[in-house]
Amino acid sequence: MAAMLIHSVGHGARTLDEFLALLRAGAIEVLVDIRTAPYSRKHPHFTGAALADAVRLGSVAYLHLKGLGGWRTAPPSSPHAALKEPGFRGYADHLASSDFARDYAMLRSLAEGHSAAFM
Repeated sequence: MAAMLIHSVGHGARTLDEFLALLRAGAIEVLVDIRTAPYSRKHPHFTGAALADAVRLGSVAYLHLKGLGGWRTAPPSSPHAALKEPGFRGYADHLASSDFARDYAMLRSLAEGHSAAFM
């Protein structure tokens, strides 16, 4: 059985052309956007719909799996009290959710048959 490889990529302050060149260089076939809210005020070309349209023009599929994203709120009963940062605690709790499990399974399934990257 071949090892599965899932690339990670961030947009940072890149131009759209630079970002698309990264995808081409990695021979990426599927870009999975795991941002809970796929939005960028500073770089609107990385907002969900605009990004989806741009990568599709380059023959890269785009899929938004927000169940993998952050910005989660921990309940007061969180079992992860050792994590002092509320955001980390919230995400640790989210890792046990059905939303996370569903989207993680989808990401793995995509990566089994395609060159995939998440952002």
